[in-house]
Amino acid sequence: MPSWRPPRPGTLKCNVDASWDPHKHFAAIGIIIRDSSGLIQAGLAKRVPAQNPQTAEALAIREGVLLAHNLQQRKCIFESDNLKVISACREEEKVGEIAIIIQDILTMKPSFELCGFTWTPREGNEAANFLARAAIRGSLSADWVLNPHPPLSRILQKEAQACSS
Repeated sequence: MPSWRPPRPGTLKCNVDASWDPHKHFAAIGIIIRDSSGLIQAGLAKRVPAQNPQTAEALAIREGVLLAHNLQQRKCIFESDNLKVISACREEEKVGEIAIIIQDILTMKPSFELCGFTWTPREGNEAANFLARAAIRGSLSADWVLNPHPPLSRILQKEAQACSS
């Protein structure tokens, strides 16, 4: 089964995901930035206004890029399980409903020495998926980056073991 793959040493990986509530027209995004050994460097989980899942996923990537940029990270790979949004970030596909969000992302791209966008199956994005689901329920503590909830800790440990084997 595919699992999270670490970035090369000296590069960070920012996994993002979104969880959308169609009844309330809002979403929650989960962002987790890790180094090549799987250690959390930063993260964010919050609710955002979104009219559809595609917009929510694009907002998650934009927030991830903005977080890495604000932390002055120079090399970062941004990873999502939404192929259409990743293709838009790679400028391989135009998606009208999220065009302005993609433009924001592409405007920030030159501020990085290395900036890539990769797709992963859901199994490779478990931590960000957990964060998005927890944020939509409002069940995350403010200090989750320093003290991950036990379910998140288990995901991180499983992924670290998969990386070392």
